[in-house]
Amino acid sequence: MRILHIIHTLEYGGAERMLLSTVRAQSRTEDVYVCSMYGNDLMKDKFKLICRDVKLLNFKHKFNPLIILKIYKLIKKYDVDIVHTHLFFSSVYGQIAAKISGVPALCSEHNISNWEKNNKLVKMGLNFYSRLARRILVVSEAIKNAAIENRIPVEKIIVLHNAIDLNLDPFINTGRKKQNHIFTFGSVGRLDSRKGFDILIKACSIVRKRYDCHCVIVGDGDERVRLTSMIQELNLQSTISLVGAQSDVWSFLVLMDCFVLPSRNEGFGIAIIEAMAAGIPVIGSRVGGISEIITDTDNGLLFDSENVDDLCKKMVWIIENKNAASEMSARALHLVREKFSIEVYNLKLLGIYNNYMRY
Repeated sequence: MRILHIIHTLEYGGAERMLLSTVRAQSRTEDVYVCSMYGNDLMKDKFKLICRDVKLLNFKHKFNPLIILKIYKLIKKYDVDIVHTHLFFSSVYGQIAAKISGVPALCSEHNISNWEKNNKLVKMGLNFYSRLARRILVVSEAIKNAAIENRIPVEKIIVLHNAIDLNLDPFINTGRKKQNHIFTFGSVGRLDSRKGFDILIKACSIVRKRYDCHCVIVGDGDERVRLTSMIQELNLQSTISLVGAQSDVWSFLVLMDCFVLPSRNEGFGIAIIEAMAAGIPVIGSRVGGISEIITDTDNGLLFDSENVDDLCKKMVWIIENKNAASEMSARALHLVREKFSIEVYNLKLLGIYNNYMRY
């Protein structure tokens, strides 16, 4: 089967990391091609190592109908059997190009934020490409419910939780080796407002008054300047490190004693299962798909979104209850192995291709 995946960029975001794992698994048995529409190709080389071809269109503006023509030509060039689009603009352009080409296509919805926006153009775009797609894959029940509320036919929606490649986790077999003695919190994600890193920064400013701790945040984005200013205003320069986007997140996970995902909204939260796989205790906000991964006090801790005091309590609990946190992490790792492995995910996805996409 020849599969073309279309996505916005190849930066180090959750959807992009999920696609990398998917392509790696599919390439063992299928011919897989990847198309990136815009700039930021941080993971380009990783994709080139595992698939037939990677095409970077490098369009500078999101609104450009020439993208449809470029994708149409790629579909014909690669003679693909299936087109699989990811994220909003990729699905708008990719589904049109697939329809013109006569090639079956489906789309993956990784984010819940678009479905919750009161933006008529966004809602029109979602409904438009949802009608073109044979099936809509959503990464959580939360996104499924949001899609149904937006009048997407329930029979077109399939919930398929994200997954990771446990065989590539360098800490599962070797064990994590902490590099320093200071308790370190950490997080991974784009620096935008919906990720809630300002909430984590405020919480750290409180927790550090009681305990010697550090926090490392991996990622980049529009909020970097504002977050940097906040760190300076709270005099946290020696406590919080913004290390930017990184192609190898595992080298930073090894530094963490606790992983925190403080999102205001979240479609799934693949960074949480990556942290779970690395044996790190996790704390997440009680929003979207996060609560479909974390069972509070069993395999992680949940806090009320945007509640800094509640987050502080959970962070302090992790520091003061290392043995209980370690037991929680062991249960989390078991969950990841049972439910979120890329092998199980890929078998389900290929089954969907075969069941719904063939003429």
